[in-house]
Amino acid sequence: MVRHLGGIEQYFYQRSSLNLHSCFSVGVELNSLPNRSDFICALRRVVNSHFQLYCNAYKSNNEVVVNPIGEPIKFDDVVDYMDWDTYGEEEINSVFRKYNFEYGVDKPLWKVIVVPKANKMIFATDHLFFDGIATVLFWTELLKSLEELKQDNDLDVDEIIYRPGGSTDSIDQCHPYEKLPIPFSWKVKRPIVKALFTIAPGAVVSQDASIIQFDEYKIPEDYLKKNSNDDGCYQIKNTNRQISLKMSSNKLKVIMKDCKQHHVSFTAYLTAVLYLALGKIPKEKYSGSTIKYEVPMNTRNRISNSGEYSNSYGTFVAGGEFIETLDFERDEWELAQSIHKKIVEKSTTGVMDAINEARLLELVDAKKFMKMKFETTTGPSSTFEVTNLGFQNFSQNEHSKYTVTDAFFNEPQLFTNLITYSVISTPSGGLNCSMAYPEKLDSILCNSVAFLKNKFN
Repeated sequence: MVRHLGGIEQYFYQRSSLNLHSCFSVGVELNSLPNRSDFICALRRVVNSHFQLYCNAYKSNNEVVVNPIGEPIKFDDVVDYMDWDTYGEEEINSVFRKYNFEYGVDKPLWKVIVVPKANKMIFATDHLFFDGIATVLFWTELLKSLEELKQDNDLDVDEIIYRPGGSTDSIDQCHPYEKLPIPFSWKVKRPIVKALFTIAPGAVVSQDASIIQFDEYKIPEDYLKKNSNDDGCYQIKNTNRQISLKMSSNKLKVIMKDCKQHHVSFTAYLTAVLYLALGKIPKEKYSGSTIKYEVPMNTRNRISNSGEYSNSYGTFVAGGEFIETLDFERDEWELAQSIHKKIVEKSTTGVMDAINEARLLELVDAKKFMKMKFETTTGPSSTFEVTNLGFQNFSQNEHSKYTVTDAFFNEPQLFTNLITYSVISTPSGGLNCSMAYPEKLDSILCNSVAFLKNKFN
């Protein structure tokens, strides 16, 4: 059976096809790096267990289908060793500029970048087959595979980690969202949206004029390095500031205890702090009366009670969009409680609506939708996005040979969000939050950054 792209996959596919998104990355810092031979053996085991690691998306009869790549994958095809002293802003942005994975070719949609001098490994990937949690699952499985190697492997180990021609039984027949029944209310909405997009597409992609915008940052001129070429593709600058906000394990424990006492999730508390940080911006620097923030939801355990998708790769996300009126005098915990209530409602009773909203892309020309969404934008449609991958120990224990001493999560420059906060926490490294925003806003956001660094420290 041919595997077609689902609506949410079409969104990511068209966004990347137009070069409006290159890749995102989740990395780990280890106590020591595996030798090449062990790395090859462990990676081979993981790659052959998940079709997302050996497939690409190909055009076939005016449709896009998922197929295994037709060429062997060698270790050097997917692992790059970099002679960097560190992995900071310059290196992060260089990854986003360099790794723009191509569809329709016999190459996988991911890379592992190794930085030996910093004991770091970074998994960079396209969004078609991976969300943030899927990358955590990748690292968890790879480290487990390394631990299970019986002995050190010979240096002349076969460097081919995938050979084409195997069984395709592991390829899902469709995206799991497509297996879900469509509620009656959405059966009514779907033909209306389809007709509206045909008759008045501007109404579908319009953005809220009340959301704050900055005169100093405009799209497309401050977002693109180059406008669309003859092939209709763009070129993003990817020159964001990449500010590292760190919170120690001890401080994180204290904050988590405070969150419990106030009956809020850590994500809600963090979102409240990020909201209040914007209050440090001089009022004359922006226009608008509301802040829109996004908190993407992991739907793995929401779409199935059996847990069948708990450890599945793929894109199991749904949009969580919220709007707050500007009021920077609000109490931190009162605001966190309000945000918590909204997030809980959206992630429980509202999650199916969010999924069915994403599925509307099944009905329209996704490429036309994406181009129109971008070309009618003068500024980001969302003030900030918070993606929290949670507290991860990568299934390690005190006897693990390879210990994760830290983890980090980074996102490229986006036209949909002014600021992105990419968060992941580990037992040893505490919390890592990457705050990414356009370099042109550096002086405007400097007081907000100082406020957050003080909060995190």
